[in-house]
Amino acid sequence: MPELAEGEWLNGASYTSRQLRDQVILIDFWEYSCVNCLHTLPYVVNWDRTYRPFGLFVCGIHTPEFKFGRIKNQVMAAVESFEIEYPILLDNDYENWDRFATRAWPTKYLIDHRGYIRYQRQGEGGYQETERAIQKLLLDLNPNLSLPPLSRALRPEDEAGAVCYKVTPELHAGFDGGIFGGALANPEGYLPHSSVAYSLPLERNPGLIYVGGFWKAHKEMMTFVGQDGGRMVVGFEAAGVNVVMSPSADEVDLHLNIWPEHDEPLVEVMLNDRPLDRALAGPDIVFDESGRSLVFVRRPRMYKIISGDYLLSGEIELRPLTRGISIYTFSFETCVRTRSTGSNDMV
Repeated sequence: MPELAEGEWLNGASYTSRQLRDQVILIDFWEYSCVNCLHTLPYVVNWDRTYRPFGLFVCGIHTPEFKFGRIKNQVMAAVESFEIEYPILLDNDYENWDRFATRAWPTKYLIDHRGYIRYQRQGEGGYQETERAIQKLLLDLNPNLSLPPLSRALRPEDEAGAVCYKVTPELHAGFDGGIFGGALANPEGYLPHSSVAYSLPLERNPGLIYVGGFWKAHKEMMTFVGQDGGRMVVGFEAAGVNVVMSPSADEVDLHLNIWPEHDEPLVEVMLNDRPLDRALAGPDIVFDESGRSLVFVRRPRMYKIISGDYLLSGEIELRPLTRGISIYTFSFETCVRTRSTGSNDMV
């Protein structure tokens, strides 16, 4: 196990690799707006609560994907909302990411009591395999332990019998969209750091981002800078839709939780030119008296706007109702909950 780089810790005291010797360690590299991390996080939280009494030490290392992930109070808000009780090391400069040669969110490492990495898991799934590895290392340390049975599925989408589809790939709105590049497909293209009046094309291809109204392109996101008339449209095929959004592009605003010119950053959500059906609305959708489907974008994070029980296709449209709304990524759910006997065994 590499020596942990120095950094700020949340949820308790700071630690070094040497201080963690003589116990089994689970290290989880995660990011609080990453959809794959949020799928695996309930299992990490559960393993901490289940196996801490048996000697497991869980350490989350938060390596930010976006600039807002470097803001301590935003990470603290996420840690509180996800009910994370184990220590979190802020890895804002990617030092620990590089020392472990990590390449993707999430990545988990299991270290035995002698300090050797014995197991690594990248991405989602394999939860019982990971838990078996935890139990094996705990028993290597103390063969007399009487450990509980393996955990059951914590998400319906992880149950045996769940159906998974090939869906639209993740889309990045900013002009530096990682390995995939930015997904903006307007004829005007990106004009970095400049306010542009975009015309929404009538002909649009799925799997790309189109905007109308006044927007400013940044490396990580597109920011709505008009007074009204803003639209962002994506044709997709998926079982659900998530969007990473922020109430402001200004890091000072995000640090202080101050939103100039408005108190309630709002986005209206449309599916195929209509408000969302309540049966498809994700947990972050609210409906006003006129039936509009809305999202309150109160802090930078991932918002779940569509949650379906079957494969959907069409166009999702976001209409910012307040200036300064920033949109980073669209991610699409691949699996739907099982319709079988209700068994919660994991695949």
